[in-house]
Amino acid sequence: MTADDDRQTILIVDDVPANIRILNQLLKGAYDIRAATGGAEALDIATGPDPPDLILLDIVMPDMDGYEVCRRLKADDRTRNMPLVFITSRNEASEETRGFEMGAMDYITKPFSPDIVRVRVKTQMDLKRYRDHLRGANALLRSELKKQEINIDLAKKILDLVNQSAALPRHIPLSKDLSLFVEILSAPCHAEGGDHCFVRPAATGGGKTLISIKDQSGHEVGCVLRSIISDLSHNRIIDGGPDLSAGAIMTRLNADICRSGLLGPENFFTAIAAEIDHSSLTFRYVSAGHPPMLLIRGDAVRELPASGEPGANMPVGVAEIIAYREGVCRLRPGDRLILYTDGLTEMPIGKGRRMIGAAALRSLTREIVAAERSAGRGAVAASVLMHRLLAGVADFSDETVIPADAPDGPRNTSEDDVTLLCLEVEKTSPSAETVWRVRDSEDLDARIDALCRCILSEMPEMSDQGCGPPEHVIRTVLSEAAVNAWRHGNREDPDKTITVRRRYGNDLHLAVIDQGEGFDCDGIPDPTRAENLTKPTGRGVFLIRHLADAVAWTDGGRHMAVTFYRRRPMGAPKRGPGVRAVCNSTHPSTERKKAMEITVTRQGEQARFEIAGRIDENGAEALKQRFREINADDLKEVVFDFRNVVHIGSAGIGKLLLFYKDLALKDGGLRIENASQTVYELFKVLKLDTIIDISRA
Repeated sequence: MTADDDRQTILIVDDVPANIRILNQLLKGAYDIRAATGGAEALDIATGPDPPDLILLDIVMPDMDGYEVCRRLKADDRTRNMPLVFITSRNEASEETRGFEMGAMDYITKPFSPDIVRVRVKTQMDLKRYRDHLRGANALLRSELKKQEINIDLAKKILDLVNQSAALPRHIPLSKDLSLFVEILSAPCHAEGGDHCFVRPAATGGGKTLISIKDQSGHEVGCVLRSIISDLSHNRIIDGGPDLSAGAIMTRLNADICRSGLLGPENFFTAIAAEIDHSSLTFRYVSAGHPPMLLIRGDAVRELPASGEPGANMPVGVAEIIAYREGVCRLRPGDRLILYTDGLTEMPIGKGRRMIGAAALRSLTREIVAAERSAGRGAVAASVLMHRLLAGVADFSDETVIPADAPDGPRNTSEDDVTLLCLEVEKTSPSAETVWRVRDSEDLDARIDALCRCILSEMPEMSDQGCGPPEHVIRTVLSEAAVNAWRHGNREDPDKTITVRRRYGNDLHLAVIDQGEGFDCDGIPDPTRAENLTKPTGRGVFLIRHLADAVAWTDGGRHMAVTFYRRRPMGAPKRGPGVRAVCNSTHPSTERKKAMEITVTRQGEQARFEIAGRIDENGAEALKQRFREINADDLKEVVFDFRNVVHIGSAGIGKLLLFYKDLALKDGGLRIENASQTVYELFKVLKLDTIIDISRA
């Protein structure tokens, strides 16, 4: 096929020849142009042997106006799917809604703007190619849907690829001091079901975030395939019309789905499509037959859209000619939104109970919010609220519903898929800030120890419920970051400060900031490569990246920000005693646990080190000193007993590697016994178990 064979054709219909000449001049380079000066002539061409790919149709014409031409085209099976764009003067713009309701795809206003004409025509032509592609696959997909022979795992992976699920943003910057938190909870009732979501930036860039949650009818592989089709169309429309409103996007999506013929009348889906403007926090949304969202503002809980409010519409795929209306709400800092599918509210039906109505769901949500307030913890985070809402409904329904990302999930004993999507407008200002002027390594260790205990006491709902980072993870990351800031950033200058900021919300955020000259965080060699395994340095940044859920360096490497995600929270947390005393301590060294203890025994050619405590910076130096005190010339083996070691940092690992290399030169060996699971996994991550024999307790 040649390039000319693939050229698309436009039919321009206008009773004014001058308008035809202008449009022809603008478009003839990219498309084949045909023209008609009246409605009857246009209908003859459209139903002829060589129909156009797109019709540009003037509204005001004698004998037969554009609306009548459009009506006849849509009534004819041969032309009902032919895309049509109305040509109108500006004083006719108030009739745009009528045109959309009749099935028009867009409007072009007179006098013509060359750039707008070309862009809008190109958008429609691209969509036409895409719809033709879908129709070409119609027979194959229908056949496979009936046979149910398509692999469901492959279909789900394709859907994840379409929606870039692996790149789902968790924290989206909104403005200088605000961000949008996003989390999706999913529990299908079969291998995969009809619930699917995406969160993505608008086609114009970072000014808007688009949100979609859909509930496709069915729970089998065919349902996933229909989900792929609907989200492909949805994303295509978003990228093809960057200035389209939420209502216009849903209107076009519905038209595409109906015209494709791929879903069938019984395979409609419900959906919420929304957008958040980052600067104004304007939230525009369209509900297409979907359960209303919950907006939690302070202690108040309301529905969006409430009964009778704009934004409520028919499901997608029921009828082609629908103009979807949108609702509008201005969000505020601290607002939380919970979107969900009807699997949540219909869960009790499986045990013969009544479904949970809107009032009951609002009441349960208010109970969760009030419980947090009464416990003195303030506003409940959106992710906590979402998980507890699911737990409350499942308990009431006598069902087991475990999300897909839980260690023992997914599991869903109810009769429908359950999906929840939570959003929260979070303030990014730190909850607390600590500024250090460090004297020496011992002073630094004491400060790290006190701050770790302070953090754990400030976030009991994360640590006590097993939904936050364990103590050894926080300690390791904070220790490595602080040591890097003091040693490599500030060059151990006591006059330079180290600032540690922390923020608690849906996740735990830590920032460590030094006043040094910075460093290239991407230029550090991989310590797990064979040639770097025995080097005593270079593991701190690797450990931070491995243990934190997200990490970023800015300001030339002087500002490190890490995020620890909140895991699946269940039940009501309890705040432990002594928080104020721990966090307000002005002399952390006085509260620090006893320093690392070492007991060395020598028997023949073996030396055994029994260690208790933390092998941090000071501990590593102590190990080095005790090793020098023994006569190592005739040693064949050194054993480190880690039975009572609670933490080891990269500095301690470096010293062990120096021992290993020293012994290896003398035909000796190094062995580690009774390592905790944490330490054992750390050595495996660093691949040091390939050169040092290590066994678990």
